[in-house]
Amino acid sequence: MVIARSLIANPGIILMDEPNRGLDNETALQIDLLIADLWQKLQSTVILVTHNIDQAIFLGSDIYIMGGKPARIVQHFKVPIGFPRTRETKRSREFLDLGGQIEEYLYQL
Repeated sequence: MVIARSLIANPGIILMDEPNRGLDNETALQIDLLIADLWQKLQSTVILVTHNIDQAIFLGSDIYIMGGKPARIVQHFKVPIGFPRTRETKRSREFLDLGGQIEEYLYQL
């Protein structure tokens, strides 16, 4: 409902902070599919804050890692996966490889 209300005015920028927090895996995937579909239709800029690497890859075209105090961007990853994205996207070689690269970077911080 919150997502629907925020899209009524067709905004140029949409900010989302942990939109799947507290949801079971299947519901979270359905929300991710909905967000990806809406993004494709509206072509708005979406800034998504998440701690979930899979969600960042699934929904993003660019991933920025923040760190330090004060917080700043410390790394940028380009997502090499086209749209539209589906359930199968999460099993693709590109998806899994990027997830591994991001995890490795985070472990080295």
